[in-house]
Amino acid sequence: MQSTRRLLKSLFFSVLLIPCIVTAETTVTFKAEDGTIPSDFLADIKQVSNEITLFFNWLAPINGDLKIVWANKIDGPLFDPGINTIQMPYEFATELYTLFSEDNYEKTGRSVDQATLDALQFILFHEYGHAYLNHNQIVVLGKEEDAVDNLATLLLLYFNDNGEDIVFSAADWFAISDEKTEAFEDGHFWDEHSLDAQRYYNIQCLVFGFNPEKYKNEYTDEQIEQGHDEYCESEHQRQLFKWLDVIAKHSHDITSEELLERIQQGQPLPAENK
Repeated sequence: MQSTRRLLKSLFFSVLLIPCIVTAETTVTFKAEDGTIPSDFLADIKQVSNEITLFFNWLAPINGDLKIVWANKIDGPLFDPGINTIQMPYEFATELYTLFSEDNYEKTGRSVDQATLDALQFILFHEYGHAYLNHNQIVVLGKEEDAVDNLATLLLLYFNDNGEDIVFSAADWFAISDEKTEAFEDGHFWDEHSLDAQRYYNIQCLVFGFNPEKYKNEYTDEQIEQGHDEYCESEHQRQLFKWLDVIAKHSHDITSEELLERIQQGQPLPAENK
């Protein structure tokens, strides 16, 4: 586990140098923004979105043309299978910025700008997970929203040098949202998403399982008594290798062991040659 983490973690930006030669690919488009978002922060959003799109086309390409569209006054964030598009409203970025700002998020040592970008990266990975499952007709036994939360968490942890910081910001987004919930209504329980607090703890569990030694003192006494520390480590590994199995099979037609070996040795992945 330790060696896998070391070998994969720094690959997120290095893969951007590898040309992706695929017949169908994911693309990102930025419609005109109405001026609400500062130009330098908008440039950061575009850079992050472009880098993530290249990453998708490298590690987990889908057999179809998928569009990521940033625009004003569109529904989202969401994946719309009817038009094969991930919709990212600029207003959502503004909402995230406001949420972190009102929480005085700088106290964590992470700036509001960076935390907002972190959460946006998480949601891009999350929505791509929906698109990936849809295109490959993969049936999830359980909540699909939880499944793609897991995928987003794992990909950010293993393929980004700052993955833990990014994922913690995303988890905090759910924690802050939960704190703002004054009362639960029926819709909170029948919604396809888990409760914000549950999403926070599920993501936290995968991070703790990512580096058990580093986070062994972060568990509460009750969690340790219930064996939650052991559960998080085993659940992390289970989720990681199940998702690797899925990506290896559906994107590259190889085994997860072959996928890991190719990544570790810097070899081209099969989808790059299609």
